[in-house]
Amino acid sequence: MKDALIDMVKKFAETVPNVLMALVIIIFGFNISKIVAKVVLTALKSVGVDSIGDKFNEIDIVQKANMDIKISKIASKYLYYFMMLFFCYCSYISPRDFRNI
Repeated sequence: MKDALIDMVKKFAETVPNVLMALVIIIFGFNISKIVAKVVLTALKSVGVDSIGDKFNEIDIVQKANMDIKISKIASKYLYYFMMLFFCYCSYISPRDFRNI
């Protein structure tokens, strides 16, 4: 009984650093993803990509749904979620497996 309790405490102590590292990676990834998405959004807006979305806004179905399609916003959101998935994956794998990404 005493050995089982000691083993359980050892396993818990081994897992805490991994969980903390995963949290650090996710928080870091969240901040980096937000910054990159915002930069891409402003870059796409300044290039004028939303003019393509204006053509989609002229379609009857889109007008009836009262939607406003902004290509720059859609692209930046896709990039944000893709980066978040990548950072979540990185927080899931062990640090020694980073070489295999």
